[in-house]
Amino acid sequence: MVGHRRASVRVEVCLASVLAWMAGCAPSSTETAESTGPDASKLVVDATPLPVPDAGPLPVPDAAPPPPSMDAAPPPPSLDAAPPPPNPDAALPPPNPDAALPTPNPDAALPPPSLDAALPPLNPDAALPPPSPTSIAPPPLADLTAEPLADGTVTALHVSADDTLHAVVDGALVRIDANGTSDLGDIAPVVAAAVAPDGTLLLATLQGLRAVRGDDFGTPALADALADRFVLSLVAVDDVLFLSTDAGLFAWREGALYGLGFGDEVGGPEYALLAAARDGLWVSRNDALWWLTPDEAGAWRAWAVDTPGWRIDALAVDADDTLWALDTGTLRALRADGTTDWFALPEPAETLSARADQPEVWVRAGASLWMHRDGLFVPYRGAGDLVVLAGLSAGRVALGRADGVFLGVPGRGFRIDAPRGPLAESAVVEVLPAQPEQVERVTAQLDDGPVTDLDGPPWRVTLDAAALGNGPHRLSLTTAWQDAPPATARYDFVVAVPPPPPPPPTEPPPPTWSSDIAPLFEMHCAQCHGPRGFAHPIPGAAGLRAEFELALAAVRERRMPLPPNRSLSADEIALLVGWSNAGFPE
Repeated sequence: MVGHRRASVRVEVCLASVLAWMAGCAPSSTETAESTGPDASKLVVDATPLPVPDAGPLPVPDAAPPPPSMDAAPPPPSLDAAPPPPNPDAALPPPNPDAALPTPNPDAALPPPSLDAALPPLNPDAALPPPSPTSIAPPPLADLTAEPLADGTVTALHVSADDTLHAVVDGALVRIDANGTSDLGDIAPVVAAAVAPDGTLLLATLQGLRAVRGDDFGTPALADALADRFVLSLVAVDDVLFLSTDAGLFAWREGALYGLGFGDEVGGPEYALLAAARDGLWVSRNDALWWLTPDEAGAWRAWAVDTPGWRIDALAVDADDTLWALDTGTLRALRADGTTDWFALPEPAETLSARADQPEVWVRAGASLWMHRDGLFVPYRGAGDLVVLAGLSAGRVALGRADGVFLGVPGRGFRIDAPRGPLAESAVVEVLPAQPEQVERVTAQLDDGPVTDLDGPPWRVTLDAAALGNGPHRLSLTTAWQDAPPATARYDFVVAVPPPPPPPPTEPPPPTWSSDIAPLFEMHCAQCHGPRGFAHPIPGAAGLRAEFELALAAVRERRMPLPPNRSLSADEIALLVGWSNAGFPE
């Protein structure tokens, strides 16, 4: 490749005994791996990968490999400069085979990964993954209305965040959005697609990388940097575009291409599956699973995740940040809290689609189309003979078939609009059914309480957190239509109402003559100042009030009471002062 040298990205590989989870590299509660060696936390993998057996823990050499030679390649370009904003109106330039490719900036250094990070601690309470898949019994089929969007044989589909569809129909790239259908021109068979950080749609075809921005359709600069490398999958995470090619994994950032030097030991630079998550990237190569996440300095770390027995055919991430994987016809779910599930549908799962901003997961299993949401699997009839599929917003799905592109609208299902996370105060749960005009009845059951009818639309349930009490609860909802079987869903939630703040401290009642001062007078003063005393009399409360300041000064100065009687204590003097301050209450 002329004018370009592959810059090798240093990736720190943290090998823990459990899954080093996404946020802060916290440990998982499921899968198990082991690390050995004098200091695995300081292992930096660059150009020399470590060998990994087909199954079992990753061995670590006796010493960390030395840092790469600075003479081997010029330092990669700086990643600290913010890229200029894209110009959506600018046409993509045609490829120029004679143009020299950009050379990395030799004065800029890639932020190195931290070498002092300790391995995450073991989790002694980690739950073992399920030993076998849970079989999903087929519930009654729900209806799916397939609305035609474009005619022709569909071979590829891509959905953008705004639900804009790009489909390859009869060999042409077609855009379908709110303005209608636009034919953007012929295109070679598409292998993968992703929206780049600058908003450009990139299409990996059998004839190279193509780019779409609005109505402009051309070859991006990245294609020149890749040269003859063949892109098999690609995905964007923040400002980085990750690419799996026939020559290994690469990252494209701010106009520079980096080679990712990790994981090659699993089986060579072969096809990798990529799935973007909330805080990083999932990578599967030859059934080995890795989690990539940037540290505070901007360097990317790779964490090896042991998935014993997994045979990964596809990856996707939903709005709950759950990683879904196709495993030889079954479904694996790896949740953000580290727990896993394993499901087997009545027919082998073949195609998987999920979006990081939507709760639905769509699966084609044999001749059936299934949707997972809120912990439930629902099969649909009416999807037809699918070739490809892609999830849309609002519980809809794009269907690619041999006879065209269709918008799949679940006709007999409903969505639950409910708060996420623990409830600290009262909340409202709303039932959003498909075809609400056909709804006959909506019922709700809270925990094991009675089944009640909901008035609507809108159909809402108010959850009184304080009345329910802290702890787990369950809301079961059922929607019945006039012309279709009922559908049921469940909302599991936890109430966590904080305890009320302690009441402010209350002032003790003021001393009174009868309760506090009279007994004190009888004990210390009446012997001399009482009716039988030799000193001048002090007739009760009124008498003491009349000469209180003199009496208080005498007891403070220890002149009264006379010996051998003991002097008043500090607490007893405080009672006298409090009685005075309160206005000498009787």
